[in-house]
Amino acid sequence: RILIKLGELHRTQKEYSKAEPLYRRAIAILDWNLGPDDLEVATTLNYLANVYSHLDGHYALAGALYHRVLAIREHVLGPDHPDVAASLDTLGLALYFPNGRLAEGEPLFLRALAIRKKSLGPDHLQVAVSLSTLAFLYDAQGRYEKAEPFYLRALTIREKQLGPDAPDVLQTVDNLGMLYRLTHQYDKAEAFHKRSLLTLEKIRGPDHPDVAAALMRYASVLREMGQIDEAAGLDAWAKKIKGKAKDGSKQ
Repeated sequence: RILIKLGELHRTQKEYSKAEPLYRRAIAILDWNLGPDDLEVATTLNYLANVYSHLDGHYALAGALYHRVLAIREHVLGPDHPDVAASLDTLGLALYFPNGRLAEGEPLFLRALAIRKKSLGPDHLQVAVSLSTLAFLYDAQGRYEKAEPFYLRALTIREKQLGPDAPDVLQTVDNLGMLYRLTHQYDKAEAFHKRSLLTLEKIRGPDHPDVAAALMRYASVLREMGQIDEAAGLDAWAKKIKGKAKDGSKQ
């Protein structure tokens, strides 16, 4: 176990070349003592795959390990276990999203969503994670009509489970605002960007840099709606906040 802990220490510090031999040694020991299909072996393989996904030239090896983790979990836990859904998400996010292979990731994310709905119930936060992942995938593909209901359903679940001001709720609100702006649904975009702005002012204070960013997003929508003066006022407000932050960082 000490090897795994040391590996985690180096991995979290992004010292991947130092973490790699520690994980490999730990896996060899676990394989010998527990067998190759043990869940602890799968967990450590997952750590090692993450390391390889950050090392140049090890993309194929990372993929092979992620697939092995998935196979172990399916074999030991059954095909409908939440940990299997987690492996499907990891496989898709680590291998397909960063490399623009979105179409290959879609069936993995859809299966993860189905597993979570079945095993955890339709209103579980992990279901919202799957919905949001799929929404982002469709958004990235320009399939906005497909993305919208996934974002909206994720938002409903997160609001119910976390409350209206939670970070995950705010992220989904921002994503919907951007989607509606891209699809020229400016009334909806304005409503979501305004909600984001008011929430950030409430939870982070009126002079936070995130508020400045929200003001600029809101101003962009107003400008596209022809509300030039209002947009200019928000841009000036954002600039003032940034100036305060810059002056504060010099002190």
